[in-house]
Amino acid sequence: MDSDDISSLCASLSLNSLDGPVQLLDDRMKCEAINRLSLCLVGKILSNKWVNRDAFMRVIGKIWQVKKGLDIESVSGNIFTFHFKDAWDMNKVILGSPWSFDNALMVLEKPVGMGTIESLKFCQADFWVQIHKIPILCMTKEIGRFLGGMIGEVLDIDGGNSGDCEGKFMRVRIRMDITKSLKRCLLVDIMGDGTETIMILRYERLPNHCFKCGMVYHNTAKCSEESSRILVNGKEEHPFGLWLRVSGSQRKSNYQCQRGPFFPSAKIGPSWKVDKGIVEGNPVNSAGIEISTALKISDTMNDIIDRVRTLMTEPDHSQKQGTIDGDRGRLGKDDVMIQDSGSQPKL
Repeated sequence: MDSDDISSLCASLSLNSLDGPVQLLDDRMKCEAINRLSLCLVGKILSNKWVNRDAFMRVIGKIWQVKKGLDIESVSGNIFTFHFKDAWDMNKVILGSPWSFDNALMVLEKPVGMGTIESLKFCQADFWVQIHKIPILCMTKEIGRFLGGMIGEVLDIDGGNSGDCEGKFMRVRIRMDITKSLKRCLLVDIMGDGTETIMILRYERLPNHCFKCGMVYHNTAKCSEESSRILVNGKEEHPFGLWLRVSGSQRKSNYQCQRGPFFPSAKIGPSWKVDKGIVEGNPVNSAGIEISTALKISDTMNDIIDRVRTLMTEPDHSQKQGTIDGDRGRLGKDDVMIQDSGSQPKL
């Protein structure tokens, strides 16, 4: 019997049985548990192989630069609980996401109330999304919130140093449903005259995603879709290419607290890769950074628009699950490795 069946069995038992009666939890114990839960995160590494748990727990606190301490517990499979000593440390980790470990995205959930580990879905992740080819007319926070709502739940809008949107692109913090394909562009009729404006989306610190179907739950090698390359300007292209990825912006985060501002750094960034070599068939440099992804992409925005116009004719892809890869890091190969236990964790 699984845990749900056992719970149903227990619920149907008479209170007069040897397992009863119902006991009332002491208020003091309940308050202490609620306070502890308020400083807790649960994370799942989206990989179909077991992560080296000891190595992960040894290095993640250093990567996060936790100041006040962190207790980590391995729950099951690639699921971990993180108990922080300080709310500022926890919020810094949340706002610094997305995080990846050993080429796999780590999804963080904030447990609340009476929820259990089994009830957590791990289906949402927060990304900074850059909106390119956006008209100057649309560079306002109000329009930014409208455009961001076309992608997912809007958490924040980067107003730059002046407080207003500025620069060549708009930057929006989005909570995305990662069980769906990535959006590649936004189509907007700005003036109401029937003329469509195509705005290109690029995702900061996006781990290796599937070039075929646009999922971040698995990489291209694990995709069950048939090859769907399309001829664009004389070149064969995947529907969801490297151009969707972009490094972290140097703009400031809007997070402020009594200890001062926290600025997630693209240099120390939250995405980590542990091996040198090849990522999705692309070379990486001595620091483990994928060269093509680390901003040696030579495509211009006009080239990307041409691609999007062609690729937009492709049908939507159904939801899929699998594995993904991350992008970079500075950990030793022996520190972070995959353990093959013979069976695969459930995603």
